[in-house]
Amino acid sequence: MKKKIEDFTVKDAFELAIQIESQANERYLDFSRQIGSLAKGDAGDFFATMAVNEAKHAEDLIAKYIELFGAYLPSIHIEDYYEYIESEAPSFDRAESYMSTYAALIVARDSEIKAYTFYKMFSEICQDQVAKKFFIDLMNEEEEHRQMVEAELAKVSDDENPMRNNDDIDEPNGL
Repeated sequence: MKKKIEDFTVKDAFELAIQIESQANERYLDFSRQIGSLAKGDAGDFFATMAVNEAKHAEDLIAKYIELFGAYLPSIHIEDYYEYIESEAPSFDRAESYMSTYAALIVARDSEIKAYTFYKMFSEICQDQVAKKFFIDLMNEEEEHRQMVEAELAKVSDDENPMRNNDDIDEPNGL
């Protein structure tokens, strides 16, 4: 049964955040497999790295959850909050054939901004003060992630052009 966000406890907030981070991990793994990787640091490799980062964030949240509440047996399910399912995960349509590293970084940056906005909204409407603080902490972490991606963007040329000819008709596997 769907619970109103306003009534979330900190336990509920943890559960939803864990599922959101897991969803982002899965999406980045999908992108990495779809695009593939030819070299370290290309778009496929970057998405694989993002998947690892999101999995680590979910693992850290689960560890803290277990410390606070015992076994991780969620009562909140992301499917009940479908409108938030892509709160951090990039939309499926963001993967592109022959995607450059720069374009992949833009996708990641946009996802971190989306996650920040999501956690900010939750922090503003949540009545439980402990849950509110938890959402603010998550919001601040997403801002740090955005800044890390921005730092990487500054290192990569925006005119980076992956090896592609206009006559290419084959797309990478998975797309």
